[in-house]
Amino acid sequence: MGIIAFATLAYLSHFGQPLATIWTNSFVQFLMFACGIALAVYFSSRRLPDLPAGSRISLACGGLALCVSSQVFFEINGGGVSHSAAKLMVGYACMAAGCSCLLLSFLGMKRKVPGILVYLGKISYGLYVFHPWGLELGWHVVEITGKALPGAHVAANTIGLLAKDLFGLGFTILIAMISYHTFETPFLKLKDSFAFVRTRPV
Repeated sequence: MGIIAFATLAYLSHFGQPLATIWTNSFVQFLMFACGIALAVYFSSRRLPDLPAGSRISLACGGLALCVSSQVFFEINGGGVSHSAAKLMVGYACMAAGCSCLLLSFLGMKRKVPGILVYLGKISYGLYVFHPWGLELGWHVVEITGKALPGAHVAANTIGLLAKDLFGLGFTILIAMISYHTFETPFLKLKDSFAFVRTRPV
């Protein structure tokens, strides 16, 4: 899957595809899936890591640094076009490594995770699918507010982007909640009908 992802990056970069198109290409995202699968296979026959708090924090900070670096220095997403396949490959490798480090920083953690984070994990698929709509709605709210309030256009120039993201986050969570409880849950229950549990003596 990783080979397919890198080959797709090289192909799309060669033909000057926009960064946004490359980011949303399923074959490109195979690299992220491959990292998740590799971790799952590795820990399928091993105990989850029992790391001290300092190591977990270091892993999380390192993962965030890799994710940010992949966007700042290698421009793996945005509105432009990249003509450097090598730059894209390094950028996506950094993003995949960063996500893996973030996941590892939480694996095997014995402290109880706050309920709100558990819930966000449950609706995470909806957060992923609907975040473009949420951000778009957030941007429209900022635009409408800027036109309706006298002098608000000044504030929109300075805090408009932050307001857009905050509104977008709220809308995304709301849409994901509705999707999870009205659309996804029936399918999740249906999945149990096809589950196969191998019994074995204790």
